[in-house]
Amino acid sequence: MILPMCYVAVVGAVISMGCGGAELSQTTAPVATATSSAQSDAGVSAAERRKLATCDARRAKPPLVTLPVAVEGTVVAIVVEVSSGQHERRFRDAIKSKVGAPADGQTVAEDVRRLWALGALEDVSVRAEPRQGGIALRFVLRERPAVGMVFFEPAQTKVKEQWPSFGDPSSGPAFDPLALQQAKTKITQAMVADGYRRFVIEVLTHRPSEGVVDLCVRAQMGPRALIDRLEIVGNKTFTDEQLRGTWAPTEGRYNEVGKPYREDVLAIDLLRIAAFYYDRGYLNVRHDEPAITLSSDGTRLSVQISIEEGAQYRIGKLSFKGPRPATYPPVVKSKVGDVFNRSQMMADLRAIEKLHADQGEQVSVVPLTQLFPAKQRVDVELQVTKR
Repeated sequence: MILPMCYVAVVGAVISMGCGGAELSQTTAPVATATSSAQSDAGVSAAERRKLATCDARRAKPPLVTLPVAVEGTVVAIVVEVSSGQHERRFRDAIKSKVGAPADGQTVAEDVRRLWALGALEDVSVRAEPRQGGIALRFVLRERPAVGMVFFEPAQTKVKEQWPSFGDPSSGPAFDPLALQQAKTKITQAMVADGYRRFVIEVLTHRPSEGVVDLCVRAQMGPRALIDRLEIVGNKTFTDEQLRGTWAPTEGRYNEVGKPYREDVLAIDLLRIAAFYYDRGYLNVRHDEPAITLSSDGTRLSVQISIEEGAQYRIGKLSFKGPRPATYPPVVKSKVGDVFNRSQMMADLRAIEKLHADQGEQVSVVPLTQLFPAKQRVDVELQVTKR
C-alpha cells in the first residue's frame, strides 16, 4: 500500500504543499484505437469491460516528495476547491489559517494534517499564490471516490464468500485504502489459519469515471496443507496424551492430524504445557519452537514439539517477611518438603493478601525463589509490603 506522503514544492512563483497518495494499485482508463475498441465491444457487456480495465491494472508510482520551504507574506485570501463541491463548509472549518494574518508554514502544514485527518480526502494540496498585498492560500481538495463495482478472480472463491465479514471496504460511503489493507490482512490470516499457507491476495483499482473506483480482488488460494504428523518428543515423565490434555479444546477444527495447523493457538497451548510442569515441580522445563515441515506439494504438514523436562524440585525452605510474618504460615498450604506447585503458591499469595484485606490493609506479596539444582531444592521467601 502506498501510504499518504506530504510534500512541499516550488514551481515558478508558486509554493505547493500537500499530502496524498495512490491506492494499492491504480490505473487510468485505457486508450484504445477505434478498431481495437470496436472489436472489444462486440459481445462484451459494460460490466465486463470495467472488469477488464480494473483487473488489468498496474501498480502506480508513489508521488514525488521534496523538502519543505518557507511560506512568507500576508494572507489576503483563502480559496478552497473541492472536487465534488460537497462538504466544503466542513473542510473550511478545519483550516485555521486566517486572512490578514502573516502566512505561517507551520500553520499551513497543520491545516493540511487536519484536513487529511478528516478521512474524507485522498489528496490535499495548498498553494501560496502571489497577490497584490500578499499571498492567497489555495487549498485543492480531492475527495475519496465511491466504490463502484467489485470483481473477484476467480469468480467463485472462499474470499468472495467471506469478503463482507472482514470489514468490506466497499460497504462504506467512500473508498478507504486503510480499510482495504486491513481486510486484506484479516483475509490472509483467516486463509492461512484454514490451511492455505501459500495464499496470496492482490487488490487492483481502476477509475471508470470521476468520483468512482472499481475493485478487482485477485486471490491465489494455493494447496491446502493439513497436519499428517504431530508429535511431542523429549517428554519422559508425562505421556503425549497427558500433555495434550492441557490444551484448550478446538472441537476438532485444527492442531490435530487431518486438520489445519494454527501456530498462534499452539503457542498458547505450549504455555499450558509449561504451567502443567511448573505445578509438578519441574521449574527448568523448556520447549523449542515447533519444527514445521511442509511437503513439496504443499498439502501435508509435519509438526514436532521438543521438550526438555529438567529436574523436579521440592521446597527446601519457606520463609516470610512482612508486617505480621507470624500470622502467615496458618493460611499458607505450601509446606517444606512438598513438590513445588506454582498454582498452589499463587493461591498462598492471595491468602496472605486476603488476611491483610480483612484488616483493612492493602499489600503486595512477591515470591522470591532460589534454586539448588544439585539438591533439586527450591527455597522460597514471601515478601509482603504495604501499598
